[in-house]
Amino acid sequence: GDGGEKMELKKFGQKLKEKRKQNGYSCQELADMCHVNHGYIRQMEAGHKCPSMPLIFSMCDILKTSPNYLFEYEEEGIDKEIVSRINKLLPEQKEELLYMLDAYIKYHEVKG
Repeated sequence: GDGGEKMELKKFGQKLKEKRKQNGYSCQELADMCHVNHGYIRQMEAGHKCPSMPLIFSMCDILKTSPNYLFEYEEEGIDKEIVSRINKLLPEQKEELLYMLDAYIKYHEVKG
C-alpha cells in the first residue's frame, strides 16, 4: 500500500543526498545541471517528491550511479536482464525507449 511507497521514497531521498554529497554538489548545483528548481531536489531528498524517469536518468548520469542503486531494486531474473541492457543505452536512446515502452503499455491496455 501507500506506506511502503513512502518508505521507498525516503530511502531514495537518502541515497540521492548521499550520492550528491559524494560527488561534491550542492542542491543548487545539482538542480542547475538537471534544469530543475533546487527546492525540488530538496523535496526529493526529503522523500516528499518522486522524480520523473527522464529526471532519474539525468541525475544518475550526473551522480555516476544507477536507478537500481537509488531505488534499491531487487535485481533478480528478468528485471536484471532488462536493466542490464538499459544501462548500455545512451541518454537519448533511453528517452526513445521510454516512448516505446509507453506506447507498448498503452497498446496492451487497449487490447486487454
